[in-house]
Amino acid sequence: EDDKQRRREVLESLGALLSLIGEYDKSIDFYERALELAKKKRKKAEIKVNIGLAYTVKGDYDDALRFCNEAYDSVKGEECKECVSALSQIGQVRYYMGEFDKSLESHREGLVIAEKIGNSQQQASCLDNIGIICQSRGDYEDALENFGKSLEIKGKSGDQSMFAGTLHNIGHAYYHKGEYDVALDYYERAVEISERTGHLRFLADHLNNIGNIHLGMGNLDEAHKFFEESLAMKTKIGDQEGIAGGLLNIGAVLKGRDDYIQALEYFKKSKSILERIGARWWLGESCGYIAEAYLGMGNLDKAKEFADLTLSLSEETGRKQDIGYAWNLFGNIYREQNMWRESKDSYVKSLDIFREIGLKFGEADACYEFGLMWKKKRDYVKAKQHLSLAIDIWKELKNERNMQKARDEYEAIDTENPSDSHGKT
Repeated sequence: EDDKQRRREVLESLGALLSLIGEYDKSIDFYERALELAKKKRKKAEIKVNIGLAYTVKGDYDDALRFCNEAYDSVKGEECKECVSALSQIGQVRYYMGEFDKSLESHREGLVIAEKIGNSQQQASCLDNIGIICQSRGDYEDALENFGKSLEIKGKSGDQSMFAGTLHNIGHAYYHKGEYDVALDYYERAVEISERTGHLRFLADHLNNIGNIHLGMGNLDEAHKFFEESLAMKTKIGDQEGIAGGLLNIGAVLKGRDDYIQALEYFKKSKSILERIGARWWLGESCGYIAEAYLGMGNLDKAKEFADLTLSLSEETGRKQDIGYAWNLFGNIYREQNMWRESKDSYVKSLDIFREIGLKFGEADACYEFGLMWKKKRDYVKAKQHLSLAIDIWKELKNERNMQKARDEYEAIDTENPSDSHGKT
């Protein structure tokens, strides 16, 4: 029995290591072999949650939910840490599927149990996850409230590496609000802690998001520098998923410089990695980047080909927010072809999805692009209506940069066509 336990522990450790470096199929194989050797109910539940996590990252949400639900059902009512872990992973799967309400329900249920059993680490984790969902819906004040509670709990525990994770989350909320200076301060505090604790994966994530701030501000050279530094760390630790994300970000910088050919090379490298490791949930996003590059190059046939892939992959994994972005992409492609009905229908589908799941940032982006379609069609009243909607949402989200971008387009209508435009923000 002792030999079996030691063998199971080794198999679990190998499963965890392989998952860490992006070898998810191999990770699942080792976890399943460990599961066969597990005797206790709670240990089986723990291993099933880890299998569910690997399937989640792969984008196999049905299998992920199956293992996590099995884990939860086996310990339901026992008020233990394994029960919280199962609920948390179920919440994560629902989040990736764009089912934010169901995701919140799972995380809140997990939080109640974590509080009852006095597991402060799981309490903080549940609060972080609830904050991330609120942030994704554009409810930044609620997100910051939950992150603040998590930070307070982690501060008492003295675990500096965990503290850095929540500082990162707070920075991310301010980033989405468009408050880049505040976001940068939190990211830099997180960098300082992760450098001190030697947590390279966290450090690479912090540097990546500092790069995103510079990208959002239009500082392409600075963004490129931070993305390269982050990518080097991800490469050093063998984080395949992180490498794929880093390549996408560098490609985004190149796209921002209108260097679509180079950007395309990076996007395709990222896509190849994601295909190899089976990360289908992110594969749709990489195809969307490729479609945008082809759109910028004026190759509308190729843009549509990859937009089709984006939509089919997103529908396959059930990620509603990605489906919404795919329809927004179709709207942009059809707009370039002056196919007004198809463009309009695509934007309407995109808006319906974003409004259904409460993703305000996506709704604002779709309204903005829809407004540009009406402007190109010379229907200036509808153009102003949709640009005004985008301005109002970005004002609510306190995203000054995007607000100004929409205002510039709105004001250009009056400047360029004073006799044809009516209405005001």
